[in-house]
Amino acid sequence: MKENGNGRRESDSKKTSRLWLWLGILILIAILLYWIFSIGTVEDLAGSING
Repeated sequence: MKENGNGRRESDSKKTSRLWLWLGILILIAILLYWIFSIGTVEDLAGSING
């Protein structure tokens, strides 16, 4: 009985850590996109801003 509980706890912690990993990756991508737009790289490449 205890062995089954330990195995379930380990799989739950793996799922949770994988979820936090993906959340961190998504946050890093959001920060990177914000930074790229804030320095104006995308607008310059698209030519949408004259000036």
